[in-house]
Parts: sequence; structure tokens; C-alpha cells
Amino acid sequence: MSTISRRSFVTGGASLAAGLAASAASVAALTGSALAGSDGEKVYSNARILLGTMPSEGATELRGGLRIVNGVIAEIGPGVTGGIDLGGATIWPGIWDAGSAIGLADIDLEGATRDDAETGDAFLPQMRVVDAFNPASEVLPVLRARGVMGALVVPSGGIVGGQAAWMRTSGSTVAAATVQEPAGVVIHLGRGGVGAGTATRMGVAARLRDALDANPPPKAPGEDEAPATGKKATSAKHKAPEAPAKPPTRSERVWHDLRSRKLRAIFEADRASDVLLACAIAAEYDLDAVIVGAAEGWMVADALKSANIPVIVGPVTVQPESFETMNARYDNAALLHAAGVRIGLRIGDPHRAYDLTTEAGIAVAWGLPREAAIAAISGNSPGFFGLSAGRLLVGQEASFVVCNGDPLEPRTSVQRVIVGGSEVPLANHQTELYERFKVLK
Repeated sequence: MSTISRRSFVTGGASLAAGLAASAASVAALTGSALAGSDGEKVYSNARILLGTMPSEGATELRGGLRIVNGVIAEIGPGVTGGIDLGGATIWPGIWDAGSAIGLADIDLEGATRDDAETGDAFLPQMRVVDAFNPASEVLPVLRARGVMGALVVPSGGIVGGQAAWMRTSGSTVAAATVQEPAGVVIHLGRGGVGAGTATRMGVAARLRDALDANPPPKAPGEDEAPATGKKATSAKHKAPEAPAKPPTRSERVWHDLRSRKLRAIFEADRASDVLLACAIAAEYDLDAVIVGAAEGWMVADALKSANIPVIVGPVTVQPESFETMNARYDNAALLHAAGVRIGLRIGDPHRAYDLTTEAGIAVAWGLPREAAIAAISGNSPGFFGLSAGRLLVGQEASFVVCNGDPLEPRTSVQRVIVGGSEVPLANHQTELYERFKVLK
């Protein structure tokens, strides 16, 4: 049987490579400094610190430093001095993109490098993105060098596309890169779910309800299997022996976990009517739901607030270029936030996740408070899944980004990336290409 050779690199844009090379040079100049302390203690001081939290949680920004002990933040704030003096640089949690194919797709036009979409079946709840995630993907170091720390990795295709996972952009193995698996079951509404036996939104909704009806939450131990009939129970002496229960399939177990709220339902929906359908199905089947996309979410903001369903909006700059997004507008995130909806932001493109800072900046220009925008691209979305990732708090893992200015400014560059208290190299395929082919003057 013939095999397809794996690509050894992902092609990169020359203009981006120049910027990344500058970032790498900046880091090289800094890494000569010795870390303060011993026995696993490190200190970064003289910095502006963005915590990745919402104003409702308290302070969102501090001045001072971070003290790290054995990979965990032990102290944060103005009382932390010494160690590596960052000269007023910005420390922040970095980007946590919520809903893309990072680690599943390398080269868009090369099918052999893409494992993000399974076709041929409308229902694949048993499919797991971690089984295809490639920690050696050349895309990951490029993203990491621009401050992308992790992502909610989602499959596409079908009505139920499979199980998503929160993954890091660092880690040499799948296990090391995994933050939360499974994170939830991805359900595509609207035209995104059409195919494999469906041709309309009606078909998508009907088949989804049929599947949910066919897989009720499992009964608690000792719970009656059938309602009482009033007849005298058959004595155990004369009762016919029962056949052993057939163990549930892997697919059935996933449905049961979804119906019993052990797994979240991640609805991908953009059109306002599809967003409302997601709210209705979540209420009808008591699902723990998150909505991703919501290009027309601003039109149904009050319903989303009433349903108390968090929304991961994005891209912010989605255009009214299809019948799914005819009412898209740049102040979507601002309007949802103003209505009291809990929001995160995503960009959705695995090759451009670093542009989420620019997308957040555009959202700020259109009315989203700046503190809310920082939280929306860092701590909010992981928080919807019960994770502390994307926040800088005492007792949490010391994973953060150091940059030379405001992270929402396009000209800002990354100087350091720290994961679990250890600095991660910023060199990547694009910087290597730049160094190899740059014009010498």
C-alpha cells in the first residue's frame, strides 16, 4: 500500500517572518539575564501586568512583578522586585483562541495535512480531536511566537462533529499539550450542519432532536425502569432470568454524558434564528451549552442573557457575505457585552490565531471596554469550561507572555513566552526561512 510523505514545514508569509525575526532577536538579547532565586524560584519585575480577568472579578491590571515557585505563581503585584527587570514591558496571559483547527490543519490546499473535517456521517460524537492533534505541527511554534498559548480545538463536518479539546501550542506530545479533553461535543446548526442526509435547517434540527431523544440521560442506580402498573410484582422465584445488559457503545456514552451535563454542548451558529434554536434545544434537553460564532448575536442579545449561555464571538470582522451572516456588524461583541452576555472572542483560522489581538482592538474601537476585550481573548473562554487558563492569579500555573507594549496594538511584538514557569524558544520555521533567505546589505 502506498503512503503519503509528511510535509516537513508550513510555508509562511515573508512579511510576517521579518517581524518574527525581530521578536526572536529581542528575546536573544534578554535571555542572557540570570533568573533570581534558586530551588525553582524565578522573578520577573518592573512590568505592567494584565491579569486576564473581568472588572467584576476585581482588579484587571497591576504594576510590579511575578514571583514563580516550581512553575506556579506565588506572588504578584507591586511587592515583587528583583530578578529579571522587564523595563516596563507588559506581562499578560496571552491568546486563548476558542474554536479553530489549530494542530489539525497545516497546509490549507494540501489535503494530506488536514485532519479537521470528517465527512460521510452526520453524527460522530465519538470522534476526538486529540486523536488527530499534531504537536509537531510547524504552525504551532509560529503561533506561540506571536503570543498564542492555546486554543479550543474543534472538528468540523456533520451535525455532531465530535469532541473538542483545549490544547496548548506547546508540548512535545499530545498528552503534554492537552489542557482539557474532552471539552465538549461540537454541534453545527444552520448550513454548517447540512449534509450527510440533510438538505435544510429543518432536517438538521429534526435529526438532532431525534438523536437526543434516542439517547436519554442514564437512570440513576435503583431507579425504576418503567412506571408502576399497580399489579403485584412477580416473585423472584418465578421471575424469568434477565439477559445481561448490553454495554453502551462509545457513541452512546458520549450522548449520555451530554444529556447528563457531564459534557458541554458547543453549538456553532451564526444566524440569529440559529442562535435562538441553540438556546431552545439547550433548554428543551437541559444541556450545558456554549455558543460559538454568533455573527448575528446582537439581534438576540436579550434572549442570550435570559438563557445565561456564554457566547464565543468571532471573528469580529466577519462580513455580511453569506446568508448566515447578513446582519454581521463590528459592534456585535460590544452590544452583547452591554446586554450582560458573557462573551469570549475567537478568530477561527488556525493560521491566523495571533490576529485575535487585532480583532479585539477592533472590538474596542467599536465600543467593547478594553478590559473586557483583554479578558475575552485570554481568560473568559477557558473559564466557560471551568478552566483557570488565561488568567494570572496566585496559585495558578505560571504561563504568560511578555511583550513590548499594549497587546492590542498591531505593532507590539512578543519578547518572551513562559509556560509552566519555563521560557519557551520563539524560533520557528518562519524565522528560519527569514534568516536563510534575507537579503544581506
